[in-house]
Amino acid sequence: MSQDDDGSGFVYPDPDSDSESEAIEYPEMESPTDGGGGKSTIGLWIRDGSLGFGIVIVGLLLLTVAAGVWPPMTVVESGSMEPNINQGDMTIVSAPDRFVNENADENGVVTHDFAVQEGVENLGGYGTVIVFQDPQTNGPATIHRAMFHVEEGEDWFERANESFLHGATSCSDLRNCPAPNAGYITKGDNNPYYDQAIGLSRPIDGDWISSVARADVPYVGWIRLIFSGRLIV
Repeated sequence: MSQDDDGSGFVYPDPDSDSESEAIEYPEMESPTDGGGGKSTIGLWIRDGSLGFGIVIVGLLLLTVAAGVWPPMTVVESGSMEPNINQGDMTIVSAPDRFVNENADENGVVTHDFAVQEGVENLGGYGTVIVFQDPQTNGPATIHRAMFHVEEGEDWFERANESFLHGATSCSDLRNCPAPNAGYITKGDNNPYYDQAIGLSRPIDGDWISSVARADVPYVGWIRLIFSGRLIV
């Protein structure tokens, strides 16, 4: 009995043969579950997951080195900076001495009053958005905009926007006026009054500024807020 091989791996029986016992040879097929390379699907998942995790870690390290501060981002816990920075957003921050604007002062800050004159915008408004904490206050750090700078003992009533003074008609009606220390008068974009006018903090000393906001990533921080129990409604 003769057999023909067409090169495909199949061996065809001789049509003139009476034998039914000769087997037909089939080519070997790869298992669809082994990825064609002998690796299991789970192994590929582990490999891809590890690669992705490694990329995230490297990116985070590079961002930290560039920002000069850890962590290089902060989650916004309230709506005090809306609509420019919303609750649940993640804000990318840096040390005050990184990426300094040419109009910034020695603390890396461009105040609102100066920014308006020079046309310097930051995150939807005029004036640097700073992350700070008055040592005399409790709770998490605050992320608000620096409005103007005052000197210790200064009567800053005349320099202020009367709309943000909580009804005060003179320095004596204001909290923190005269200024108990040199520092920045601050305000949340969505808040009606200066932080210092209602006693949320003293004027913000440059040493109390931990970082400066550089960019905003919407919605990314919601999961952390929910599971940390720090959601402010």
